[in-house]
Amino acid sequence: MDEQLVSVELRIRTSEDPAQLGDRLREAAAMIAGREAVEEFRVRAIPLHEPPKDPRPVD
Repeated sequence: MDEQLVSVELRIRTSEDPAQLGDRLREAAAMIAGREAVEEFRVRAIPLHEPPKDPRPVD
């Protein structure tokens, strides 16, 4: 079979450190596909609960 580029997208809800979780996932991908086969790996954290932009006035 000819080589193919495979893209996998995951979204994980966690309270852990995103960098540490990303490192573990990167290592797992390297173990599965081989370190040389991993072309690109990105981690992006998106807050689920953003803090209020302005404090609410106290009545």
